[in-house]
Amino acid sequence: MDKTIDLQQMVADNFKIYAGMVIQKRALVDARDCLKPSARQLMYAQYIEKIDWKHKYQKSAKSIGAGTSHFYVHGDSSAYGTLIRMGKPFAMRYALEDVSGNVGTICGDPEAAARYTEMRLAPLCANLFENIDKNGIEVWYDNYDNTEKFPSVFPSLGYYNIVNGTLGIGVALASSIPQFNLKEVNAALVTLLNNPDASFEELYCAPDFATGAILINEEEVKESLKNGHGKACKLRACIEYNEKENCLIVTEIPFGVTTGNICIQIAKMVKENPTCGIDKCVDRTKRSPEIKIFLTKRANVQQVVKELYANTDLQSHYSINMTMLDNGTSPRVFSWKEALSAHLTHEKEVLTRSLEYDKQKYSDRLNIVEGLLIALARIEEVIAVIKNSLDGASAKKSLVSKFGLNEEQAKAILDIKLVRLANLETVKVENEKKDLISKIDEINTILSSPLELNKVIEEKLNEVAKKYGDARRTQVMNLSFDGEDEEPIEKKELIVYLSNRGTLYTEEKSTLLVQKRGGKGARIKMGKGEYVIDSIADINTSACLAFSNKGKVYSVALSKLPESGKINCSEIFELGTGEEIVRILAFNKMSQYSSILFTTKCGLVKRSSLSEYKFRKSKGIIAVKLKDGDELVGIHFANNEPLEFLTKEGKSIIIDIESVNATGRATSGVCGIKLNDEDEVVCTQLIPDNTKYIFTVSKNGIAKKIPYSECSLANRATKGVYMQKLKDDDEMAYFLPLSNEDKEITLISNLNTIKISLSQIVETSRMAQGVSAKTMGDREKIIKVIV
Repeated sequence: MDKTIDLQQMVADNFKIYAGMVIQKRALVDARDCLKPSARQLMYAQYIEKIDWKHKYQKSAKSIGAGTSHFYVHGDSSAYGTLIRMGKPFAMRYALEDVSGNVGTICGDPEAAARYTEMRLAPLCANLFENIDKNGIEVWYDNYDNTEKFPSVFPSLGYYNIVNGTLGIGVALASSIPQFNLKEVNAALVTLLNNPDASFEELYCAPDFATGAILINEEEVKESLKNGHGKACKLRACIEYNEKENCLIVTEIPFGVTTGNICIQIAKMVKENPTCGIDKCVDRTKRSPEIKIFLTKRANVQQVVKELYANTDLQSHYSINMTMLDNGTSPRVFSWKEALSAHLTHEKEVLTRSLEYDKQKYSDRLNIVEGLLIALARIEEVIAVIKNSLDGASAKKSLVSKFGLNEEQAKAILDIKLVRLANLETVKVENEKKDLISKIDEINTILSSPLELNKVIEEKLNEVAKKYGDARRTQVMNLSFDGEDEEPIEKKELIVYLSNRGTLYTEEKSTLLVQKRGGKGARIKMGKGEYVIDSIADINTSACLAFSNKGKVYSVALSKLPESGKINCSEIFELGTGEEIVRILAFNKMSQYSSILFTTKCGLVKRSSLSEYKFRKSKGIIAVKLKDGDELVGIHFANNEPLEFLTKEGKSIIIDIESVNATGRATSGVCGIKLNDEDEVVCTQLIPDNTKYIFTVSKNGIAKKIPYSECSLANRATKGVYMQKLKDDDEMAYFLPLSNEDKEITLISNLNTIKISLSQIVETSRMAQGVSAKTMGDREKIIKVIV
């Protein structure tokens, strides 16, 4: 009777078998050595054929032939592709193949044919194979015709190939492991070796790709490595701007992309948008990337770079999915710590098996040496027994029975020629015995002590890191995202200067070094006749409010300003005829405040609700109504803090802002301080609760600290008291309230900038003159101070 076959179930069952074979035998790396079976087969074939670092280069066809004749089953073309890729410096973080000839280029050009190239295993592979002939690997697989065996995994002592990363696509699963720095990985392995309970933070290594570039989302990547999967690595090319040639120069690109494809994408950008600011693109790449992107005269450099990152492979991704084979059999997702632990466990097993192999070898030799010593002690009798024996078997039996030797010892004595046996030196053999005993004792010590075993592994890891390790190539940054257009930006502390010509200059605050009081400072490069009139310090994820001489306010994100560069306000704001930007204000954490205060040089103060100000990108709104001849001096976000005025003659008053009623945007305000005829307000500041000192500085750089306890609230519209004694040719420039936490301040003049320690400024009374905080040049005046 015919048996019914369920074809659907048969296909399903066989597909599962096929899927399992693909996963185990082709697609995934073993977590222990981070190599795929195909690479392992080809490399082991080279090893047994001595196509390695110890011998000269051989034609690549020899390596292909070795692989296919011994173990490899996927064909010549596939074999060459696998081998040559392991020798590409832009594909492998640490090359496993030493190739002579054309391996292809990062432009996208293919490698030369196998008949034109030569290759051999790279010196680093010595660590992959170390102790492979000492029973270091327990499981070996049969080759395709069951005539040879190849290892299921390489020993990998001191070297974990996770540094080269991997991509693998199996059936129903995939793997994607980024590349890492050898020094950093080995350091993490040493940490875990000595402390199995080490935290992820102690073991974390940031990805480090062969092509360098910039990793811009480290926090997300850390989380992905911690779990073994998650957000991908976001990689950006390194781009420099050459002002002389007006071009962008790409010097490093994300891993896995080519300069040739990038140039095609740029050409497409220009074709679709001729006004994108790009004139032409030239690929001058040789050994390393060099793409020159020439810009049009009026191109906005920052905007062009942003468009390039958005529309080309100059920004790319590398996913993180650490799916590997556990002990070479079962696929699972490894966390970073689990992957390191799997390798260390493997190293311990390999080293233990290798040491046991050596111990057995030394023990066997010791047994022979002890037999030789017995024979040497009665050499003439031994020789006589051998001479009088009918054959080897009877001689062995006689040696065993007469001298108490075992069979191995007797056989060894018989294998030595009589003349050599007679000439053996007892002292030499005794020394060999001592050496063997010492080696066996050393191995026993290591095998009996996990700490000693760890010490051997640690030494090897440090040795490999020192020999083959190198500096990081990939820069690591933590960028946040601008909520406006999701463009990632690196968080930085910036100082923004406003010049008398309406130009905004940006500079990283960290680039200013602390100098001694009285120094000259760092010069701001400006045009002839140009000088600073205002400045702010803030994080570049914030915004800048710009106030004009017409009483309007504009807003711009600091991330939109050129880094360490300049841009004129007319390029970012829609200014009216005769309108100029005269004041700028940091916009950070605006939501924490309830009011905005405006103060003018004529002593007026205006208070408005922040809800009155809804800023647009470039079109301004009325901020304050100014009278003829009056100008803005201060703009402050406030809650209920006191407000202090300082005039150019050195007079000051502190008022309660609750005494100033809130009004709408198109108003002038009320009198805050009463002024003498020639006097005017130069600075106003809110006074925080933790204020301990008031720091004042004159235009000629004379500064001092006044205890805040000497100051008190006064009624609005009064003249106030003097805060600093001035020379005839001097006038006040600025003041700041300071707390105990404030350690350094930055003095900004119309010509340059200096950062000084507050400990160098003496504490004095209100009527004291102060000390020189900065050496002033001709026509130089202090205009502002920031903490």
